[in-house]
Amino acid sequence: MGPRIDKDELKSAQEFYEVKAQRHAYQQLVRVRTIGERLLTSVPKEMRPAHPKPFLGILLDDLTLTSGRVFGVPGIEPIPQRKDRSPWKKEKACLIVGILPDSPASRAGLQPGDLLVKVDTKETPTPHEAAAALNRIKPEDSTSLLLKREGVRFERLLKTGTKPYPVRFQVDDDQNVNAYAAPGQIVITTGLLRFISSDDELAVVMGHELAHLTQGHLAKGMGPGILAGIVSNILGSAIDIVLPGSGGVLGPAAEAGIYAPFSQNFEREADYVGLKYTYQAGYKIEAGIDFWDRFATELPESLSRSFFNTHPTSPERLLRLKKTVEELRASFKTESKARGDTGGETSAAWTNRIA
Repeated sequence: MGPRIDKDELKSAQEFYEVKAQRHAYQQLVRVRTIGERLLTSVPKEMRPAHPKPFLGILLDDLTLTSGRVFGVPGIEPIPQRKDRSPWKKEKACLIVGILPDSPASRAGLQPGDLLVKVDTKETPTPHEAAAALNRIKPEDSTSLLLKREGVRFERLLKTGTKPYPVRFQVDDDQNVNAYAAPGQIVITTGLLRFISSDDELAVVMGHELAHLTQGHLAKGMGPGILAGIVSNILGSAIDIVLPGSGGVLGPAAEAGIYAPFSQNFEREADYVGLKYTYQAGYKIEAGIDFWDRFATELPESLSRSFFNTHPTSPERLLRLKKTVEELRASFKTESKARGDTGGETSAAWTNRIA
């Protein structure tokens, strides 16, 4: 049977990996949200809503023993190696598990691991109550946040930003290599996050899904009335706040529209428009060639069946993507010549271009 393992020793090991897995999940969530918000800046102004939603850049979760240990919250002991485990009394606050770069929350000095105690005078013991309070803030308005860091309470004035396009980015704990656009959301599976090799590849996939939404493909498939109701329900619940521990990412009504297949022409349009978004956001779109090449090689069923049943095959996608890369390069050269730029085009110049 081998060496004997003590029950408390085993429990400590289990708790250790629970914390490690949760930390990884938070990191992936921040990664997806950061890329997604950057892609949104590329949505043309004419496609942006007349009444935009506020943008905060805060990711919240319940304060639990596991989430508190991820960030070393005071009052929550590290995983003990002894039998005398002290009881923990939950604080009336929710936990900030991520701050998006260059966001209102980042500029206000908020940090992962901070506890959100109040929004103005409203106590926020749970993420849902925090979301309800933050939902009342209008774009460009300011609000006072009461926070706690390292056991010390302090206040911050947060001025909200404006979300360019109303969509939330979620991670679904699904081992399939997949991504899809749903009403008001873009969902990335953990299987896809394991399959991709860079942020550039992920941006190509997410840009494709974003294009499905901006080009109205869901509305054409579901009907604008049904879609508007689902989007209102999803976006009205949490603005840009993500609740990683809240369970499923979609409700039954939204799920009904996910698997309604897009036509191949919609898929081709989303490939093309999505690459433009990715390019304009400053990502290296050649990474899409590597992604689809590996997709066709390691997931050969995509040669005939593809990402979804109606998607173009991977070889077709590869050829179209290469032509789009050439088109955008030519466009960059033309713009540079018109501006009088000299020295020729460099890889860094065009792949890091921010529109």
